[in-house]
Amino acid sequence: MVLVLTSNAAMAGSGPITVRGYIKDSAGTPLQGASVFVEIIAPDTTVRTSGTYLTNSAGLYSAAIGTFDWEVGDKINVTSTYLGNVGNNWTTATSLPVQYVNVTYTYEIPEFGSMTGLLVAAGAIGLVACVALLWTRRK
Repeated sequence: MVLVLTSNAAMAGSGPITVRGYIKDSAGTPLQGASVFVEIIAPDTTVRTSGTYLTNSAGLYSAAIGTFDWEVGDKINVTSTYLGNVGNNWTTATSLPVQYVNVTYTYEIPEFGSMTGLLVAAGAIGLVACVALLWTRRK
């Protein structure tokens, strides 16, 4: 009985861990509502556990991983999807109770909530207004 109990304890992590991180674009803009897929992968490439989470307004996600779902040395793989764009990052699990894996897209993701989106929208509206004025003057 002692051998069975100690063998299970040796296979598990030292306790539950929390995997968290920020999802941002290259301009440092936090991406609220990004879908984040977290998976714990054993050295033999077996997936121990996985889950999908959403980022909050600060671009932060947080995933609770149970004691028996990870071991020191496992790969913590994080894949983020936002407006059809995919980003990825990973780290190796340590004995720390909180593991951080941030994903930063290599480009700025335009949306109307960003400064770039605002400038694009304003430029488009200005262009349409200029074309409309020229069109009415020619008639």
